[in-house]
Order: sequence, then structure tokens, then C-alpha cells
Amino acid sequence: MTTHGETFHRPGTPPLSRSRQHAAGPAVANCHDRAARMAETRNQVLVLAGARIRPGDTVATLGADDRQLASEAARRAGPTGRVVTMDLPAHLLATLPVAALRAVSETVAVPLEDGAADVVVSRSPATYLTDLQGVLREAARVLRPGGRLSACQPVHARRRYHVRLHGLAPGEMAALGARARAGAAEVFAAERLSAAAASAGLLTESSAVEDTVRQLHGVAEVEAHLRLRDGGALTLLEHAAAALGTRGARRYRDAWLDAAREHGTISYTTPVMYETFRKPGPGQDG
Repeated sequence: MTTHGETFHRPGTPPLSRSRQHAAGPAVANCHDRAARMAETRNQVLVLAGARIRPGDTVATLGADDRQLASEAARRAGPTGRVVTMDLPAHLLATLPVAALRAVSETVAVPLEDGAADVVVSRSPATYLTDLQGVLREAARVLRPGGRLSACQPVHARRRYHVRLHGLAPGEMAALGARARAGAAEVFAAERLSAAAASAGLLTESSAVEDTVRQLHGVAEVEAHLRLRDGGALTLLEHAAAALGTRGARRYRDAWLDAAREHGTISYTTPVMYETFRKPGPGQDG
């Protein structure tokens, strides 16, 4: 088993499960649409379970979403409720360069008065929103006492690839791993979400981690994944170029494509955190 950051490349066939591939071009657009629906459905179910939206609730949505989460929140809140969505489309975010992504995600201001929201729901706030503490302070501001924030957050630093890459020396993989660990930590560390919530005065109600297994089918999808800018992080190829140089990155790409030709399907596992926080009421500890 070869370590790539905290990302493991290893042989074997893991169980089949939900998958999503952010497509980088029309060659894999259909696969992206199919797999994205499967993964987003699971995220949505668990985030909304933590939110416990009731008819008449006012709900704010933050983070990255393709409007499914907001639509389902609106259905649950019913005709007497309302939903204010501040989501950035996930499929667009996956294609933006780092500078542009950071420019559009620097600040989030929810157009609600203090204490106006019963629930805030969020997908990937630590990935796509630069000022995480500021975002959660804003969520705490708009929540009424006793209101809840329910969020899910993939932990990219712990992603594991179930594949053996040939043609790369152990020292090269170690260099690539160090680079990938540093890059993932810049985008998201597992402790950031709960720490930011505590700083905003929110109390943790529940916390769970669930692995999501996704699959890359064939050379075209693997090629797209290598160029995917997930959450503003460098792509896998950019990490490889920084760690190994241009020629090393070319060999890294070739190793991935050879593995895709040999196995047809490559699976990877990403842990996803699901956390629910509550704004304390009068006389409760924050």
C-alpha cells in the first residue's frame, strides 16, 4: 500500500457504493450527472436529518449546492416557511481557478435579521468558504436561540485511492505525499469546523463520520479527476508537478492512465463529517 499524502493507493476491490465524479469536460458529463445525484442525495438526507426542519421554519443554506438541498428544505418548511439560499453551485466551483474561487468565496452575509432563522444547513463550508469562522459567526447571528446548524464536510486530507501505481519510486511517492498533505491541510482539516462553531458560540449536538466510496470509470474519467480542482485545492497533477517536476508529473499521469486501462474502474474513499450545532438559549452555556 502506497501513501499519497494521507491518501492511500492500494490494490483490491472495495464494496460498491454511491459515487460522484466532478467532470472536467463533455467526455464525462453524463457520468458526472449520474454519480453526482447519487452522492448528493446521501449528503442531503443526512444534513436534513440533523436540521429537523418543521413546517413554517425559516431556513438559510450556505456552502456548495446545486439547489437540491434548498429545494428539499423549502418543501419541508412548506408554504408558511421560507428559505434563503447563499449557495455557490458545486459544479461551477469545481472548475474555477484558485484565485477566482477565493475571490467569490471570501465573504458570506446572510440577508436575515438577528435571530430570524430556525435552521441553517450547509454543504462543504470549510472547503468553499474562505473565512470559516466568519461564516459560522454569521450563521450564529441569524439563528434564533435553540436554532440548529446542520452541516456536512468531506475530509479530503483523508481520501484513499484503491489503486496501485507503477513506475514511481518510493521516494517520489513520499515527496508527493508530503505535498498533498500540506495542500489538503490548507483547504480543510477535520477539526476546523467544530473549532469554528465553538468560536461562534454554537454547541455541538451530534457528530458522525461516514465514508463515501466513489468510482472512476475508464481513462476519460481518470484524466478528468487528475485535473479536478476540488474545493480550490491544487489538482493532483499540479501537486505532482510541484513535488516531482514536469517529467515526474507526466509519469504520475501515465501511471494513473495505465491503471485505468488495466482495471477499468478505480475506486476512492472520502470520509464525510456530519455535524449538528445548536445556538444556546438564555442561561445556557455557550
